[in-house]
Amino acid sequence: MKPRRVVITGIGVVAPNGIGKDAFWDALVKGRSGISRITSFDASDLPTQIAGEVRDFDPSNFIPGERWKTMSRQNQLAVAAATLAVEDAKFWDTIGLQRGSCFIGTSNPSYDLIEGEFFKFTGPQGLSCAYPWALKAIDPFSSCSAISLLTGLSEGSTTFSTSCTAGLNSIGHAFWQIRNGKLDIALAGSVDAAIFPITFLFFCAANIMSKRNDSPEAASRPFDRDRDGGVLSEGAAILVLEEADLAMRRGARIYAEILGYGETAKSVEPSNLKEALVCSMRSALRDASVSPGEIDYVCAHAPSDPVTDAVETAAIKEVMGRHAYMCAVSSIKSMIGNPQSAAGPLQAAASALALSTGTIPPTINLDAPDPQCDLDYVPWHARRSNAQFAIVNSHGINGTDASLVLKRFSGA
Repeated sequence: MKPRRVVITGIGVVAPNGIGKDAFWDALVKGRSGISRITSFDASDLPTQIAGEVRDFDPSNFIPGERWKTMSRQNQLAVAAATLAVEDAKFWDTIGLQRGSCFIGTSNPSYDLIEGEFFKFTGPQGLSCAYPWALKAIDPFSSCSAISLLTGLSEGSTTFSTSCTAGLNSIGHAFWQIRNGKLDIALAGSVDAAIFPITFLFFCAANIMSKRNDSPEAASRPFDRDRDGGVLSEGAAILVLEEADLAMRRGARIYAEILGYGETAKSVEPSNLKEALVCSMRSALRDASVSPGEIDYVCAHAPSDPVTDAVETAAIKEVMGRHAYMCAVSSIKSMIGNPQSAAGPLQAAASALALSTGTIPPTINLDAPDPQCDLDYVPWHARRSNAQFAIVNSHGINGTDASLVLKRFSGA
C-alpha cells in the first residue's frame, strides 16, 4: 500500500511567551522572551532564580465543570493545549468518529502534587490530609488519559517518557501510525511542568542552568559565546495530525506536511552526542526521501548549553556539508527557555508556522557568536523566507535524540 500523506491541521500551545497559537507565534516573530524571575515560590536562596513560567493561565477556561480542581498543573496545561489544538483544527463535531488516538510525552510526573502532598504529610495533619485523587493524577499517563477522555480518541493512546525527546517521539510515532494506515487522526505532543521548589533544586544542583538572575530575558543565549546554561521552563504543545485526503475533504487549514521522522538512543553515552544527532537527522531525511541540500530551515534543539549548542552545530555541518552555511538555523529556546519534553512539539509548531507564513523566527540574545557556532542563526530579528523544507531536532538528557522533517504543504 502506498504510504499516506500526513499533515498538521491544528496547533495548541501553552507557553511562557504566549497562550494559544497566535500569541505564541506573535511573540516568537517579535523576539519576545517569556523568561522572568520565578513568582510561583520563593527562589531567593537558590543560585538560579529565573524560569519560563506560564503566566495568566486559568484552567477553568479550558476544562469543563470542576474537573480542573482535581488535576495537577501539568495535566491542566496538557488539556488546555489539546483543547486549543482541536478548536484550531475545527474538528470538535466529528473528531470522536475518526480512527484516532493520543500520543503524549512527558519528562516528569506531576511534581506539584508530589511535593505538596509530601509537605502535608510531614506537617501536623500527617496522612489524614492526603487527597484521594492524587494517586491517579500523578500517574505519567494521566495527561494522555485526560486528553483521550476529552476528545474521544482512545485507540491505543500512548505516553512517551523518553526525557526531553518525548514530545518529538510522540509526534513521530503518531505520524508513522497515520502514514501506515493504522489511524486517520492523532493528537500528538507533550507537556512538562517542573517549576516547583524541590524539583527546581535538583536542576540547580546539576549546575546546568543560567545564573543571569538580574537579566532574565537575556539569560537563554543559544550559540552565544557568553552562554552559561539553559533556563528551565514549563509548557505544553499538542498538534492535530491528519491523513491529508481527510483534511482536504473537510476543507481544513493545513499548516505543513510531515515527511519523515528519525530517532536514536546513541547518546546514552554522552560522548556520542554528535554521532547521535547526525544519526537522527539522517534517519529522518531518509524516511522523508529528502536530501540534506533541500533543507531550508533547522529548528535547533540548542538549549543554551555551552557544550550542546556547539555539538549540534557540528552535527548539522556533518549532515549538510557546505549547505549548512546556506540554510537558516534558529533556537526558539532563546525566547521560551527549555520546557523539557514540550520543547520538541513547540519547535514543531514553530516550524509549521514558519513554513506556512514564510517567516523564520529568530535566535535572540545572540550578541557574540561562539567561534564554534558559525552558522546562520537568524540573530535577533525574524526573517522573511520562501522555505520549503524544515527539520526539527530534539535531544534528551538521558541519551535520546529525534528529528522531524516538515514541508510546506501543497495539494499536489
